[in-house]
Amino acid sequence: MNTALQATSVAVICLALALSSALLAPAPLAAQAPAEDARALFARGQTAYRQGDYDAAIAAWSTAYAQDPRPLLQYNLAQAYERLGRLPEAQTALEKYVAEAEPNDPNQGDARARLSSLRERLSRTGVRIMGGPEGAKRVAYRERA
Repeated sequence: MNTALQATSVAVICLALALSSALLAPAPLAAQAPAEDARALFARGQTAYRQGDYDAAIAAWSTAYAQDPRPLLQYNLAQAYERLGRLPEAQTALEKYVAEAEPNDPNQGDARARLSSLRERLSRTGVRIMGGPEGAKRVAYRERA
């Protein structure tokens, strides 16, 4: 084999090895950081929830979901919203969880039952305004975000 052919063969082998090691190497730290941040936020939310600080849990889990949209975060958000009496938000979070989670996820049955219960509660929720001068105009509105 002539030396030019040997040199070309060696160069091709080196290039193949370099490419294969680049493909098999773990992702750079910058690519892994969001998942690590989401895990830390999840843990912070768990701690806040256990301490009864549901607003802090919601803030942490919402940010974690924005970074790494895992369905279980919506399940947890629903629990925190429900604890605060924020039933429409709890319903929305459970609907997202049910839609996004795997059908065989162990929390699916509970989530579906709670979602059905929330829908029933919300359908029976109303406001009764009493008092004020006779004939007064009463206006009710909801601010939109």
